[in-house]
Amino acid sequence: MTNGIINLNKPVGPSSFHMIARLRRITGVQKIGHAGTLDPLASGVLAVCVGSAARLSEYLQSDHKVYVAEITFGIRTNTDDAEGEIIAQQAVNLAREQVERVLRAFVGEQAQVPPQFAAIKIDGQPMYKMARRGETIEAAPRRITIERLTLLDWQSPRARVEVACGKGTYIRALARDIGERLGCGAYLSALVRTQSGVFALTDAVTLEQLAGDWRARLLPMDFALQHWDAVQLSAEQTKRIQNGLSVETNQAYATLVRAYNDAGQFFAVLKFDAAQNVLRPEKVFQP
Repeated sequence: MTNGIINLNKPVGPSSFHMIARLRRITGVQKIGHAGTLDPLASGVLAVCVGSAARLSEYLQSDHKVYVAEITFGIRTNTDDAEGEIIAQQAVNLAREQVERVLRAFVGEQAQVPPQFAAIKIDGQPMYKMARRGETIEAAPRRITIERLTLLDWQSPRARVEVACGKGTYIRALARDIGERLGCGAYLSALVRTQSGVFALTDAVTLEQLAGDWRARLLPMDFALQHWDAVQLSAEQTKRIQNGLSVETNQAYATLVRAYNDAGQFFAVLKFDAAQNVLRPEKVFQP
């Protein structure tokens, strides 16, 4: 089996792109992508989609994520993390209760301005390239959701927090904004992603573990979609889906559905059309 998902434990140092390049050499498979970038100074869960599973990466990127972040107060950097240059510094006089009170204020849906050094494209150019040229970019705020924000440890001027969040959240921007709210500035000094959808750090594997029999660590393509509705189709229905046609249904589903053929093999992502009561092919794979 060369199609599936690897729950990779990325170390601090290499970029996500570098990890993919290493995996291509280990596996001999060129079609590999990841579901959610981790910056070089971040570590933890990096869900890697191998072979045909690369077509599922868009669904994995939207999954709920959990991080453990270290925030250092009293210092601002131009990248909002430890990779950047210090642009401001001041003394810190914060109590644990102050930090906890501000953290509670950041829970919920909110607008977040992306960091200056981000991969978001403005007029076709990544923001970080413009920032490196010294340009100041006005990026539009994005709607994000912070589901949980818990103070795990406070040793002034550093806080260790757990963040559970939705798609599109920049943890370094969150650190920056918490520092601004407390009036002393802050930057993200360390970050570990402990969960990405169904993938947990406790189950993640290293590159060294993959260097042997990497296929033994490859999870099935549908592993990350196990929280979706599922449907098993007859041979005739399967053929219709494979030919790009819809199949009728008398049951209501969530928007996206994982589909299995009559042998129980995962072979498609379907979209439920409630108006027509049909399932339409979204992505079809070889079972």
